[in-house]
Amino acid sequence: MQTGQVRKTLSTADTDTVSASLLMGIVAALSDSEIDPYVCLDIAGIGRDWSADPTGRISLTQFLAFLQALLQQPQADESLGMQLGCQLAITSFNALGYAAANSGCLQDALMLIPEYEALVITCGKTRIQLEPESVMMSWAMLVQSAQPHSVPPNSVPPQLINLLENLFLASWVTLAKMLTGTKHQIHAVQFTHRQPHNLALWHQVFGENIRFNQAQAAVHFPRSLLSLTINQADPFIRKVMVREAQTLNASLKQKTLSTKLMEWLVVALPAGEPEQKQIAEFFHISERTLRRRLQQENTSYQKILEQTRQQRANYYLQQTDLPLVEIAELLGYQHLSAFNAAYKRWTGNTPGSVRKCKG
Repeated sequence: MQTGQVRKTLSTADTDTVSASLLMGIVAALSDSEIDPYVCLDIAGIGRDWSADPTGRISLTQFLAFLQALLQQPQADESLGMQLGCQLAITSFNALGYAAANSGCLQDALMLIPEYEALVITCGKTRIQLEPESVMMSWAMLVQSAQPHSVPPNSVPPQLINLLENLFLASWVTLAKMLTGTKHQIHAVQFTHRQPHNLALWHQVFGENIRFNQAQAAVHFPRSLLSLTINQADPFIRKVMVREAQTLNASLKQKTLSTKLMEWLVVALPAGEPEQKQIAEFFHISERTLRRRLQQENTSYQKILEQTRQQRANYYLQQTDLPLVEIAELLGYQHLSAFNAAYKRWTGNTPGSVRKCKG
């Protein structure tokens, strides 16, 4: 997909933004490479004043067009996201990075990410699950729609999602090791994309237990690591930076209920299609209020459910090798036949035919 096409297909996603500090970090990470990031900034239509304010924002459309231009450079390869993630500095993550770097321990730092990651990229969703002996941190990219009644852009190039997936997971692990001054071992890392041809950099960062074609991108590590002390942390700076993060977070445009519902469905669907009563309880509103607020946004639960399923189905079919039965389960279908019928209704093709074309 060409850069101009990225802009066109993402024209409905301009409510999503990315911090200038992240863009600065990526440009800095490319300083010793053969790729000229400024050429790519020009291709993406990002003006020369983008770096004037580290707390400034650029549209997701422009950011992804920039990443697409990077990938189109002859020197770029499939490990570009990993390379960038390994070189991002604390400053690349805005006030969130400074607050995390000055936390007392690794747990205090990590728990800031889900709360304030919108400061870095509004469509990034990090979840932390604590188990008795382990921790799972997962990341997914979920694009908003500027118009509540429009279908979220399913045509975000998968290679861009893969690049960001690699970038954020690599940066988590690299910065955690740097802040704690340890070379701790993680249990496993999983990615939604197919296995790259050369795994050298993945093994260098994550170790040997790496899984691909998974339902979600995640890092699994021992819970005991949460107590690791962060070197040279300053409680006063943390307090100031958390306050700054709160202020910046409040200034970002609030997501619509339909967007929040779509994000929730991505996580909930593998357990089966939820009832509206369950959804209303999760959002602490009545079923009637749920229907009314979605109607005010020119949509409905059924439309959002269909949009979410189609978006995730396209990704799983085009970018993973998951069996069709497993994809159906991840989308909340009890039977493969129901998934087949729905996908043919959406696209005119069967999931099997799409998978054959991909191969």
